[in-house]
Amino acid sequence: MGLVRGSRLANLYMRFFGATIGRNTFINSTYFMEPPLLTISDEAVVDDGSVNIAHVLAHGRLAFEAKVIESGAILHPFSISWAGDLIPAGVILGPKAQLAEKTKHGRGAPFPPGSYIQGCPATEYTDIYSKIGSHCPQASPTS
Repeated sequence: MGLVRGSRLANLYMRFFGATIGRNTFINSTYFMEPPLLTISDEAVVDDGSVNIAHVLAHGRLAFEAKVIESGAILHPFSISWAGDLIPAGVILGPKAQLAEKTKHGRGAPFPPGSYIQGCPATEYTDIYSKIGSHCPQASPTS
């Protein structure tokens, strides 16, 4: 995968190993385990270092579950998602964000399409500027 990542050949490579890959999908990561359990829809981005795992070892049991990345979703560098996760359409999983184990659409609290997810465990940021508020100096208009 290392030689073809970031090119259209990465999509063909993943399809060859059993993954379901949509059109205009950009894959720039080498961290894919269990490609037959992976579905990446149209126009999704899986960026460098993003970890996509379709297995989990919990409570002494190894479980394999399908993983779905829907249309237009973006997984930033070094983000981590696990077996059984569903990343909704248009959701952005920020750099180094980690979904909680088996979050399946946020474990009962689905992330709405187009939301920005960040942190470990990942939480939704609806208005990123309200989170940083006074830490950012406000620009004053010039006359």
